[in-house]
Amino acid sequence: MGAIEEQIYSLVKNKNPNNPLAYVRNIVRPLSIDKLIQCMKSCNDCSIGNNVRSLPYGNYNGSILIVRDFVSKEYLGKKYVYAYNENNESDAVVKQSIEQCGIDAKQILWMNAVNCCPYEIIGKRTCSRIPNKTELCNCKVFVDFAIQSFAPVFIFLMGATALSMFMDIGINEMHGHFVSLHGIPAMPVYSPEYLQTVKEKMPDSYPICKKVFDNDIERASMFLRQRYPILFNSNVKKESVF
Repeated sequence: MGAIEEQIYSLVKNKNPNNPLAYVRNIVRPLSIDKLIQCMKSCNDCSIGNNVRSLPYGNYNGSILIVRDFVSKEYLGKKYVYAYNENNESDAVVKQSIEQCGIDAKQILWMNAVNCCPYEIIGKRTCSRIPNKTELCNCKVFVDFAIQSFAPVFIFLMGATALSMFMDIGINEMHGHFVSLHGIPAMPVYSPEYLQTVKEKMPDSYPICKKVFDNDIERASMFLRQRYPILFNSNVKKESVF
């Protein structure tokens, strides 16, 4: 242990917090955030790394982390976008479902599983595609760092790509089920982009898919309400749909 580390150790020891690790993590969290954003902005590990980048959005001191899929091609041409856009229709649907369960939106931090927009040029068209394994692996470093730094109490894997970053199984099989990520409870759910696609291309199926999504969010909220009631708005009391 070097001299600086010994000084830090002595300061924390003299402070004698109940949870030394959490105490130090809270102090250095702003630095961790700056490092994460800096690395996300400067990453060029993939061939798609020179286009639009997504940045985390929300409360860096929040307790719920939502990991989405990847940047939509509609944002190509921009330099940076946030992982949540309140003016986006699909994002608004997600926020509404969460708030209907009573979860305080101020407790949420949003980020994308893949930091860029995976695409390919077919003829003269720019087409979205699923991220490949290399892109998933490169971006997983950011997600793992965020989980370690922010120490959320719950994680939503919102979409097939977010799920595939951690598990080799489909979203249709796993949505609504509880899993563990780095020892933290998590739940895969459908992505807002998927819901929007169903709404546009299969409008008759949308109410069913939306109901499944809402039920999954409700299942997670019941789990959280029992363990962390502080994460909920006190004026919203919703009974279980099960």
